[in-house]
Amino acid sequence: MKYLISLLLFIQLQSNAQTATSWFKTYSGTIGKTTFTMLLHKAGNDYDAYVYFMNKQQPYHIAGQNQKAPLIILTGALPDSENTEKWQLKIAGKNISGSFMVNKKTTLLMGQERNFEPSATYVFTEKKEKLNPADKASPEAIFYQSGIWYTNNSAVNKLLWPNCINKTAGNYLLENRDAFIAAYKKENKDLKPANYKDATHMYSQNSTSKLLMSYVSQNLLVFSADSYEYSGGAHGNYGTGHWVIDMRNEKLLSIQDVITDTAALSPILEKNFRRMNKVPANQILEEYGLFVNSIPVNNNFFLTQKCLGFTYNPYEIGPYAAGQITINIQFEEFKHLITDFAKGIFNDE
Repeated sequence: MKYLISLLLFIQLQSNAQTATSWFKTYSGTIGKTTFTMLLHKAGNDYDAYVYFMNKQQPYHIAGQNQKAPLIILTGALPDSENTEKWQLKIAGKNISGSFMVNKKTTLLMGQERNFEPSATYVFTEKKEKLNPADKASPEAIFYQSGIWYTNNSAVNKLLWPNCINKTAGNYLLENRDAFIAAYKKENKDLKPANYKDATHMYSQNSTSKLLMSYVSQNLLVFSADSYEYSGGAHGNYGTGHWVIDMRNEKLLSIQDVITDTAALSPILEKNFRRMNKVPANQILEEYGLFVNSIPVNNNFFLTQKCLGFTYNPYEIGPYAAGQITINIQFEEFKHLITDFAKGIFNDE
């Protein structure tokens, strides 16, 4: 099987414009009477989006692979929802239309493209290469990396891509891709078909990462990086990291920039975790299955004008089987803890 290379990094070519194959767009719309914002990323026939309803502004990920126009189907759910959502979209010029389905209920949706971040583009590279191209059963290396890039070489790029100084994003992703494939081949250069005959997957490797925009307002940009790594064994590992940028000062925020007393957030996080997972107030969290009896505050947070959220990746506060844990706190629950420095963010209309 020939390896597949899809290289669509147009900023590498003297042209920084978005293309029909790879782009980033923002939409504002309504589902019935409920307003939403969608940050939609396209890479080939794959789509990733972060969406949030404006009444709570809790960003969450929806996605669809191998989608073919005119109908795009994306699925996902809020972390406290037991029901998977299905978004069916048609894009016509600057308008989107379609339906939103959840819990067997379908509601019409519509929206319009907004020029929130005009210089933001989406670039990606992917490659699959078999260790032994002549053998159909050969293990293989799979690499995928994508991300938001600002064509005006803004301060945002320097925060998101610190290793891209004096490089284009295209060259940077290509270097990462080639280094991954070369390391895989070197590590397995002596591997024979007899060694992997009954366990091909154990000798395959996968490195996938996507840097997506998850929230935008006048003074605030939030990015979320989803990653998956597999290098043999029973399963791979995955996680999401967040970058919160205060555009007033072109500063990457820490939780201490936002909250005066982070210890005071722990019981609020625990309360919301119990609500989301229906854990009784008198049940010890370790008995429920976590590694901890109180939810710690980490620096892997996202922020909107109405929400503060924390993501705990597998093994951080619970076993792999517990999955990725995301806890949202609404503004009214933490407004008394906001620093003077951060107050302007929440008055950003």
